[in-house]
Amino acid sequence: MAAVQVVGSLPSGQPREAPREAIPERGNGFRLLSARLCALRPDDSSSARTEIHLLFDQLISENYSEGSGVAPEDVSALLVQACRLVPLTQNHLVSKVSQLIHHLLNRLQVIVDEQHLDFLLAYTISAIHQCSSWTHREILQALAALVYCNGSKCQKYLPELLGNTGLLMKLSDLAQSDPEVRRAAVHCMANLCLSVPGQPYLEEPYQNVCFQAFLTILQSPKSSDMDDITFCMLLQNALKGIQSLLNGGRMKLTQTDELGALLAVLKKFMFHGLPGLNIEMPTVLYPTPLPQYDGRTPIKPQQSESSASRPTLNKKKKSKVKPKKIQQGEEEEKESSGEIEAAPVTGTGRVNLHEGNTWCPSSLGVQSLPLDGSGAAEKDGVSSPFTSSSWKRVSSSESDFSDAEGGMQSKMR
Repeated sequence: MAAVQVVGSLPSGQPREAPREAIPERGNGFRLLSARLCALRPDDSSSARTEIHLLFDQLISENYSEGSGVAPEDVSALLVQACRLVPLTQNHLVSKVSQLIHHLLNRLQVIVDEQHLDFLLAYTISAIHQCSSWTHREILQALAALVYCNGSKCQKYLPELLGNTGLLMKLSDLAQSDPEVRRAAVHCMANLCLSVPGQPYLEEPYQNVCFQAFLTILQSPKSSDMDDITFCMLLQNALKGIQSLLNGGRMKLTQTDELGALLAVLKKFMFHGLPGLNIEMPTVLYPTPLPQYDGRTPIKPQQSESSASRPTLNKKKKSKVKPKKIQQGEEEEKESSGEIEAAPVTGTGRVNLHEGNTWCPSSLGVQSLPLDGSGAAEKDGVSSPFTSSSWKRVSSSESDFSDAEGGMQSKMR
């Protein structure tokens, strides 16, 4: 029998390599779907709408990994083509293309270039005006993704968005019935306030309009029809908008009330979400306590300490003063002992002294001293008027009340 050659091996006996699977290039799926979408033409038939709808779903569900190799200009061109295929009368397709804009720009981290931004902004703003209200949330999410870091390039549409009757001002108002639409509108405003270094900031009138809108949102309580998650996202968007204005937009709060109101809401929401904690803050909070809202008198802890220390000082003062006065009294007594003559005690209890005719109150305990020699014995027998307890009442420091008490009474007057 002839030798049978083994299948899959070369004549030389070396095994044949298995065919390798083709590795898909990065962004290949996006390019294929983009090519199919760009080949379509506007058609109002049901089959064309179904095909467009399926292509949008495939683009949204495509796995876009990091560094997928998709160029930002290709993404912008695809979105422009998608909007051209969807008339504003088709609410479902408008909602789907809005989801596509939001998903691609956020997933691929693309900032729309100025060449395609004008068309996409005009399309989304017109969609808000013409489409049903149930599509507004998706359209606003797409608008927020478009204006992200593009606030300086949207000058043409700012009056329509942030004017007195602008779309975003109307949809972010407290009277807005749909909380999700209100949150999405505030998100758009926050992204408009976000600036990029090297680009012009948002104009000052629009900065003030956005700041007042954000501040009003932070000062307003949660409505009954809004759940906690939506309310927290609303607060987060308002806080991000204020941060963008103050940090990137170089906005300066020139009025004190604006700064005080901002400080009040910031302090209030520092503890937001803690269980069982309900903080009531004034509408305006000043950097330091001021009497216009804090009526409490400042506590002086040193007053009690000083009043407690004063009697001790007085006691020390008394102990030092007494010996000095006693010594002076003894010296005066020695000098005048030979010259004092007896004098009748008047009704007021006063005695006459030869030297200077000085009057001395009887409360000092001074008695009439005789001129004979028995005066010395009587003097020795009688306690010295200067050492008696009645002398203490003459001392200025030994009045009916202490110095500390006197000071307190004078203050009360």
